[in-house]
Amino acid sequence: MPLARCSWLFVALGCLVSPVWADDPGAPADNKESAEAAAPAADVQDLIRQLDADDFAERSAAGDALAKHGIKFFYHTHGYEFQPYGSENLFDLLMAETKPEFVTFEMDVYWVVHGGQNPVNLFAKYNDRFALVHLKDMKIGTPVNLLTGSSDVKNDVAMGTGQINYRRILPAAAKAGVKWYFIEDESPTSEQQIPQSVRYLKQVTW
Repeated sequence: MPLARCSWLFVALGCLVSPVWADDPGAPADNKESAEAAAPAADVQDLIRQLDADDFAERSAAGDALAKHGIKFFYHTHGYEFQPYGSENLFDLLMAETKPEFVTFEMDVYWVVHGGQNPVNLFAKYNDRFALVHLKDMKIGTPVNLLTGSSDVKNDVAMGTGQINYRRILPAAAKAGVKWYFIEDESPTSEQQIPQSVRYLKQVTW
C-alpha cells in the first residue's frame, strides 16, 4: 500500500551502502516517493575500522549520486566511531573527509553517550551537519566510555527515566538545526516505554 494512503511520511531508510551507487547514478531513482526524500543511513562499522581513504571518498561520491535524485545521504552514529585517532577520534576524521553538501549525519544519542561523548558538545562542534536524531534513554548504571557499539537492549529505558540529560540535549539539537527526531526503543518493554517517552517529550521545553 502506498505510504501516502496510510498518512505516513517516509523520511529515512537505513541500509549499508554499496559503491555501485556511485557507479550507477540511476540505481536509486525509484526510491523517492514522498515530499521529503528518503535518506539512506550509512551505519558502516567496517568503514570506520578499516580507515580506507577510498571508502570516505566513496561515501561522498554516493552522496553526490543520490543528490541528483533528490535523496539525502547520511551516516548514523553507533559508538565505535569515537576510537582515538591522532589528537581527535575517528568520528572527527569522518566529518573532515566527507563533504557537507553530500553527507549529513544522524546522531543516535544513546550510542554517542555510550561511546563516552557529550551530545551537546558534538552538536556545537558540528553545527548544521546533523539533520536527524535517534532518541532513547539509558538505564541508570549502564557502563559508558565503551567503543563496542553494543549494549543489552534491556538498557533502553523510557526517556526521562535514565542517565541521559535530554533537557540539555534537545535544545542543543534544535539549535544545531536538527529536523527529524525519532524515538527508538528496542527493549522487550518498548510498548510500555514508548508512550512514556512521548509524554516526556511533550512536557520538556526545547
